[in-house]
Amino acid sequence: MPQNDRAGGSVSRRRLLAAAAGAAATTGLAGCSQGNDADSPTSTPTATGTGTDTSTATDTPSPTATLPSCDDPEPLTPADVESGGTVSEGCYRAEKTLTVESGTLTLEAGVVIQFTSNTGLVVESDGVVRAQGSGSKPVVLTATDETRGFWKGLYLDNSTSSDNALEHTVVEYAGGESWNVNWESGAITTRKARLALDGCVLRENAAAGLRVRKLADQLSLSNTRFEANALPAWVHSSVAGAFSPDNAFVDNDTSAIRLGSDGADPVRSEQTWQHPGVPYHVIKHVELEAPVTVTEGATFRFSQGKGLSVIREGRLTVTGSEDAPVRFTGREAVRGAWKGLRYETSKSTDNVLDRAIVEYAGDSAWNPNHEPAGIFARGNAIALTVRNTTIRENATMGLAATGPKANLTVERTAFEANDAPLLVQANLVDGIAPSNAIGGNDEPFVFVSDLGFGGAGSTVVDPATWAALDVPYRPKVNVFIEAPVEIAPGTAFQFEQDRGIRVRGDGRLRAAGAQTDPITFAGVEGISGFWKGLSFVNSLSTDNVLQNVVIENGGSSEWVGGAAPDRANLMVEGGGDAAAVTVSDSTIAGSGKYGIAIGDDEARVMSCDNVAFENNSDADTYNLDTKAPISNCQ
Repeated sequence: MPQNDRAGGSVSRRRLLAAAAGAAATTGLAGCSQGNDADSPTSTPTATGTGTDTSTATDTPSPTATLPSCDDPEPLTPADVESGGTVSEGCYRAEKTLTVESGTLTLEAGVVIQFTSNTGLVVESDGVVRAQGSGSKPVVLTATDETRGFWKGLYLDNSTSSDNALEHTVVEYAGGESWNVNWESGAITTRKARLALDGCVLRENAAAGLRVRKLADQLSLSNTRFEANALPAWVHSSVAGAFSPDNAFVDNDTSAIRLGSDGADPVRSEQTWQHPGVPYHVIKHVELEAPVTVTEGATFRFSQGKGLSVIREGRLTVTGSEDAPVRFTGREAVRGAWKGLRYETSKSTDNVLDRAIVEYAGDSAWNPNHEPAGIFARGNAIALTVRNTTIRENATMGLAATGPKANLTVERTAFEANDAPLLVQANLVDGIAPSNAIGGNDEPFVFVSDLGFGGAGSTVVDPATWAALDVPYRPKVNVFIEAPVEIAPGTAFQFEQDRGIRVRGDGRLRAAGAQTDPITFAGVEGISGFWKGLSFVNSLSTDNVLQNVVIENGGSSEWVGGAAPDRANLMVEGGGDAAAVTVSDSTIAGSGKYGIAIGDDEARVMSCDNVAFENNSDADTYNLDTKAPISNCQ
């Protein structure tokens, strides 16, 4: 029964009541097996982390707890609670909505409040609510009719006190008429408020057991059981870290935590997102502006057009396990079912995807200048490490990275059944390790491109090693090498039409294959003169080596316009832009013009040993200045 101190020192018209005689056992608080996830894609992943219920709330009200008899409840009126007060053990009936305008409303252990149709309990900005139940004597907020949605529920509106807490409390049959016509409520709804739940049971509620609407809301949640609700929880993404594995989700109609609420959905506080036993269903785009760690087994299912961005001070550290990877997926098991992951302006080395699954993304581009992708890393101001991860069934591209100075590492990662696996700037190829498995995609290539910036070319400006992968590299633009680059034996290149590689300035190219494992430079199509070829200009270095390579079907067009037609599989400039290269144990075939051409005698073909020329359209070797063969290649 409430005891209020009001203006003038008046006291409530009713005094504390003794607990009513007799007891009735509470029912339905015991556990049941987890219901099916209504949001699950129909396919089964090759790894676990599917969101099955592995959690238990061990400190919720006991199924043997006894409550006072509610045959003859005491009336509880708005005047009894408007300034706070204490409600003592016993059974009460609220026929109108109760509003705590100021002060603290304390509900003692053993309190049962029955709410009539479409009533509820509101805690306003100057009010506080504390429910102090116990395992044997919970506080119970219920309905006069045991029907889902019969009463509205508990609503904290702009009540930011850290004293707002429900301990060992049952909230049931609520979630009916919304507190606002513009949004749905839950059995417990917060708006710009703060609330802690410990050892509670939210059951048989319509809409949602728990509804957290705003970025400003703060939530603490432990040992709480969500049972047989239409939806267990619908919260703003900024409180996703409150769902720890010590909570339980049992027999809810939709077995998921819905992320996404009113206004923008940024996360601005550091937190850890754990696997609570059910998937997170993301219905609104999420932006991380603070460090977030995601632990093993967590599953995120995104609605169409939705995704997750890591920006500014945001960090995303994903630490799955072999048996329980972290899974980012769509609600439907089809390519392009959601937008994907985006990294932009977050240059922290804490951005790590380790033992994760990224699947069914790429429904639309994050930026109109770029293509969709499961993982999109935009610009130079990002860092990202992907390892021990599966990137599969994504539309357009598995992973795309746009910034030539980004910090990108991809290792021990499987790209499976994507439209295409990878698209990166030339300067990022060094971060693609040979330990990746890239076969089995519709377009079996690693695309090298400038990713939409006019097609002028993509430049290597940092020393690099290009690994031999299980698929060819496919340059979509001209690649300019302005730093030392080494190409591993067995590497294959397939150039799109009229594209090629030019080594210039401080650039060096060492492509030293093996007799049984040559390096191949060719066009996408086996047509003479299909692609541009290799060119060396202003790079007088003995480090330019082509050994055990095959160069075929180049010579599509000149690198520099003018009277001298420098069309060749291999072009070495002379004069003031002279370059040097050593060629040995190689094959030069199918050129649209010359096999090897030099600008003049200033160009230095250091050696031309054991080179086979086949089916070139014009001379196998040619000096554009003297109009004669290259002497040391004869």
